Amino acid sequence: MQETFRIIVDSKIYKKEAVFAASRELTPFAQVIINSLQESDFAIDITPLDSCPHNIQFLEQKLNIMLIDSQIRIDLNNQFGTIRDLIVKQAFSPIADLKQELKKS
Repeated sequence: MQETFRIIVDSKIYKKEAVFAASRELTPFAQVIINSLQESDFAIDITPLDSCPHNIQFLEQKLNIMLIDSQIRIDLNNQFGTIRDLIVKQAFSPIADLKQELKKS
């Protein structure tokens, strides 16, 4: 295995779910260990696999992109998940009183 590098993730910006989802994207290329720090931030230790064709900068960049993407998905789901669920429900089983259903949300 190659040398391990560490990335500290601010838990005020990224939720745990986003950290795990982003880290999972690196598992074909590296061993990933996630630890919680005393400040409640996350430390992600990444050790590229011997078979990894990518350099450390690529893995770090991929993790950063995936962190942002995962957090945006979480935020959008929190904000608009109810609307999405109503659209799906309406598409497959029309709601008799859609206006009333919208008021519940």
